[in-house]
Amino acid sequence: MIDISGYFRNEKDIPMVVADINKDDMDFYKNRGIICLPSCSSTVTSLALKPIIDNYGVERVVVSIYASAGVFGMSATEELFNQTKAWFEFRHEDIKPKIFNQKIVFNCISGIGDLSDDRFFEEEDRLMNEMGRIFHEKNMSVFATQAVVPIFRGYLESVNVTTKKPFDIDSIKNLINNSNSCKMVDNHKDLRYSTAIDTVGKDDVFVSRLRANRVSDNEFGAWNSADNLRIGSALNAVKIAEVLIEEYL
Repeated sequence: MIDISGYFRNEKDIPMVVADINKDDMDFYKNRGIICLPSCSSTVTSLALKPIIDNYGVERVVVSIYASAGVFGMSATEELFNQTKAWFEFRHEDIKPKIFNQKIVFNCISGIGDLSDDRFFEEEDRLMNEMGRIFHEKNMSVFATQAVVPIFRGYLESVNVTTKKPFDIDSIKNLINNSNSCKMVDNHKDLRYSTAIDTVGKDDVFVSRLRANRVSDNEFGAWNSADNLRIGSALNAVKIAEVLIEEYL
């Protein structure tokens, strides 16, 4: 079974797999006959970071997550639609939020879901716990902050990365562009960068605004965007199934 629901994510004897990163972990599916997928945020972030980790190593990652309503399911998407409709019908004050704890229309909500004891939301917690598991780095330092933005589909991240070795920013750009899962969209001349709407129906993580820290030779920032439905779950599940069929079944 390939589990997309997240029900088995905390089970240590069940492999958590991103097919383009740690497919060898699939061998452990024999433990219980199950492979689980990480969260959408972990999948998008790990795919963008893989070529960097492979070549320079990573000491610390700071991620600000901007998740669409669609990340939280059809009911959340409908809530955004109904609140938007009510806004333009001058009925905004009459609408009460149900899925989100505050109104999402023309708003930005910091976090959704349960809080941990140290005040991280669920999706933040997942990203911080799952990145090290995917890359087999127990002590990987990851700090995440989540916000929900009023768009229907898509997943956006502001990422700050501290590498273990110094780099040249053009080399980082080439690594990302040559990755099987990422594509650079960095047109500074026309100020054209990746947006959520550009990613719908696409199978890549789009990376923009790549820039080095002015006072450090091992730190850079980037802006990532992806289709939460395809990259976040469906495509990874299909790739895992293909590997299972070709190599295991």
